[in-house]
Amino acid sequence: MAPWLFLLIAVSASFPAPRSQCEILNKPEELWAVSDLVFLGTVVATKPTGIQGFHVTVEIATFHVDKAWKGKLDTVVTVGGDAPFEKDKQYLVFAAGKPASTSLPCRWTEPADRAKAKLEWLAKR
Repeated sequence: MAPWLFLLIAVSASFPAPRSQCEILNKPEELWAVSDLVFLGTVVATKPTGIQGFHVTVEIATFHVDKAWKGKLDTVVTVGGDAPFEKDKQYLVFAAGKPASTSLPCRWTEPADRAKAKLEWLAKR
């Protein structure tokens, strides 16, 4: 087997998408129930996986955790995503799995400036 093919398979298996189909959960309590990690963080680095398609991990982002609500988190955490993240941007992240992954198109993760209702719900926890 070609070394690059093995790497492609290994990266894909290591960071699966949170769901096989896009599942948009509009209520924060629904996202909370299915997430292992919930945090507000700023992207400090990104690394493309080289994989393209829907419901696959296309990028791995390293976040500086600004505030955590759920899960055992260090000050820096890595999360796979099914869409590119913007470096130096703050996101509200709901992630699941080991290793952790999330979905941007399905709004499991979104920029903090668009997550007002979710942040207000989390502030009451």
